[in-house]
Formats: sequence, structure tokens, C-alpha cells
Amino acid sequence: MLIVSGMIVVMGRVFGMLLLVLCGCNQLLGIDDVTAAQDPLRDTDGDGKPDIEDNCPSVPNPDQLDSDHDNRGDACDTECSATDIDSDHDGTPDHCDLCPAFPTMGQHDEDSDGIGDECDNCPATANVGQEHAADLDDLGDACDPFTKQTPQGTLLFDPFVDSYDPVKWTTDGTWSAAPGGDAIVPAAGLTPEQGLHGTASIGQDDNDWYVETAFTLPSGLSQSERVGVGVWDTGMKTFAVSCEVLCKPSCQLLLQRGNDTAKGMETLAPGTYVLRVVGTGSVTPTFTCEVLGGEKISLMSMLAGPAVQGVPTIFATTPVELRYVHAVR
Repeated sequence: MLIVSGMIVVMGRVFGMLLLVLCGCNQLLGIDDVTAAQDPLRDTDGDGKPDIEDNCPSVPNPDQLDSDHDNRGDACDTECSATDIDSDHDGTPDHCDLCPAFPTMGQHDEDSDGIGDECDNCPATANVGQEHAADLDDLGDACDPFTKQTPQGTLLFDPFVDSYDPVKWTTDGTWSAAPGGDAIVPAAGLTPEQGLHGTASIGQDDNDWYVETAFTLPSGLSQSERVGVGVWDTGMKTFAVSCEVLCKPSCQLLLQRGNDTAKGMETLAPGTYVLRVVGTGSVTPTFTCEVLGGEKISLMSMLAGPAVQGVPTIFATTPVELRYVHAVR
């Protein structure tokens, strides 16, 4: 009996040591099964909030923001349900809403800065901070060339994520949507009036303004093809100012008003560019045409003429993909 008892004691000790070794291996191998309740100081994501109190234990979120009060932090809350808080009553819960305080159905973010187009003060220029302190207007500093002058705001922004809308645009034909949501504008005639006209009017040129669009130049453009943006004067049936990418035979900048024409010397390869026409209010208006690509190419011309009135217009003699149109006044 003594021998048997001794063996039982020895086996018990061996089994205990084996358990200790296995536990040590678990910790070494990272398979520690200790729960947050058993280890109240554990902080898996290193955000300073212990797992037992963290509403996103595996995603750093020291602010612990929980907009819909469902005990899941916004940083890791990817579920949207009808019971979640929806402050702007647009059908999208706050933590899934790109504009939680502004009703919007699109939930589109052209510049991918986490702020929806409808509430972004620079919808086509990333600016997470939304700074607009330079001139205290409604246009963000990141996209406002008129700082400390007259106040500006977005007159029109369209990311072309929907199908053709005759309420917003008029054209000889309908445009289609690209797989990425961009607009494919069909080829128009050689005259600008056959382009895509917005319904928002720039109005009197008593404020500084610009019209900007991003477009993609295809390869194999011929001498007769061009893409442009300008302001269409519906009363005079003319372009008050136009800025074109003209291919003769390579693409070059062209700025014209009436019979005055100035050509840039830079050539552009196929690719995506941002084209901006800027007008400043003065006795002798200054119109600056800029193409913003890998490098900034600008062309400025002092052209006299009447005040600009009209609507933002995009025209092309070849099917062109447009990312957006942004008109500021």
C-alpha cells in the first residue's frame, strides 16, 4: 500500500509539472486562453484602455466613441441596423454615415478623406481637418485660391455617381456611368454648345469663381479632338471663357475668349488630369487656366470683356470619362 501511495504522489507531481510546462508553452506560443475578466490589465490593442473596458479591444480607439450606443466602438462597428442612432434621419446610422449631421442618400466620398461630398468643404481635395480659417467662408483652405478676398462657397458639385439627370444637366445625348461611378460623356460636335451644361449659374462676376473638372484623356487622340471646360452664356449663346486641352497633334493647353487665344507650350500624355478655369472679378478680368497632373501647369491671360454670366459646361469631341465637376462662386 505504501508503494502504491508513493507512486500516486509521484504521478500527481509529474502531472502538475506537465500542466505548468504546457501553460508556459501556451504563453510562449501566444495561445494564452486567459480571458479579459481573469486579466483585467490586459490591453490587446495598446490604446490605453484595458480589454475588459474597451468597446473595440482589438482596434485602437482611445476616444471610445460609440455614436449609436450599441456598446461597439465606431472604430470597429461595421454593422448598421434600424435600431442604431441616425441623427440626420437619412436612413444611414451615424457611425456608417459619411455626413452624420447632413441628410444624404449617396454616401459618396470623391476625395476619400472620410467626409461625404455633401458636407465636405473641399469635396474633390482631401482635407480631413476641414480647415477654412483663412477667409472664414464656406470653402476649405485646401481648395480655395481666393483666400482673404471675397467669400466663396460650392455652387455645384457633381461626382457623376448616378445616371443621367436632366434636372442637373442638359446635353444633346445622355451620358453613361463608368464601373467606378464616373461619367462617360459621349462625343459632341465641334461646337461647345453641344457639351454637357449644368443648371447652376455662375451669375454676375462680382465674386471670384472657378469651375474645375477631372477628366481622363484616352490614348490615340487625333488632331481634331479636344476636351474643355468653361462658362456657357445662355443669353449670348457663346462661351464667356473656355479652357481646352487641344490635340494638334499632341495635346496642349488653350485658353480663349472671343477672338483672343493663348496657347500653352506644355504637352499632355494620356492620363487623368484636373482642369480648372479661374475667374477673378475686376475691370480687366484675369482668367487662369490650370491643368493639375503630376506637375502643375498654368496659363494666365489678361482679357478684357463683359462680366461673366452663365453655367458650368464640359465639352468633348471624343468620349471622355469625367470624375466630377466642381463650380465655386
